[in-house]
Amino acid sequence: PAGSSLTECVVIVKYWLSKSLNAQQRENASGTFSLLCIILRESIEDHTIQSHELRFCLLSFISIILEPENSNVCPSILESLKSVLGVLFSASNLEHLAVDTTSTLHKLSLSLLQVHQNAYVSFYRICMATFNCFQFNQKTSR
Repeated sequence: PAGSSLTECVVIVKYWLSKSLNAQQRENASGTFSLLCIILRESIEDHTIQSHELRFCLLSFISIILEPENSNVCPSILESLKSVLGVLFSASNLEHLAVDTTSTLHKLSLSLLQVHQNAYVSFYRICMATFNCFQFNQKTSR
């Protein structure tokens, strides 16, 4: 919405994601979130974002990527996160914002590890199910 703050817009997009009834609605909300991330990057680069706003946006990344219903849009959300972190960890911003958001970055790191673990477990289960089917088919064909 015009005239709204970045954090207000993030809240609205998170609401849209949570209320999405189908993949297309989720994709649309994810696309809007990506646009907000461009604004976030620009705000970090020109030092117009406050630490508490940045922490809120980073916490929003956490809640979005940990929500199982967002698994289909997670790759684009993670791409946006990568670009935001790239700007955040640039030399000019390191002292200004990264220090003030250390605890939130720690939570984000743990969340990313959790996403990785969940993806690994899912991949492992699929592999084992495929392997078990393969073994069963070999036994029955003998």
